[in-house]
Amino acid sequence: MISTYNSNVVRPRSRFGRNRNFTNAKVGSTSLGPISTTFLLIIIVGVLALLYLTQVTKTSVYGYEVNSFSTERQDLIERKQELEVEAARLQSIARIRDNKAVGALQPEQQVKFTNAN
Repeated sequence: MISTYNSNVVRPRSRFGRNRNFTNAKVGSTSLGPISTTFLLIIIVGVLALLYLTQVTKTSVYGYEVNSFSTERQDLIERKQELEVEAARLQSIARIRDNKAVGALQPEQQVKFTNAN
């Protein structure tokens, strides 16, 4: 037996081929009016503006903190240099006291000033 394919036969596309009301029915189609659309647009712009302001404020605060830390760092570097100079001065005084030649010197009893006019 040879079967032939008949392309003119209409076959249902799904199991619900007879009840096409389910597929073509529109359920609750709603649309926004011009006032609702405007109100919604204002809310969206307001939210975006608040997000922008929070980001700008956050960036400003971080910039202030970085500047504060930079100033503090510079102050600490200057303090370190002052302490290094002080340490060198104290070491030189201790070195002079420990020198044998300086230990043999006698302090002056009476200081005399001359006027070279």
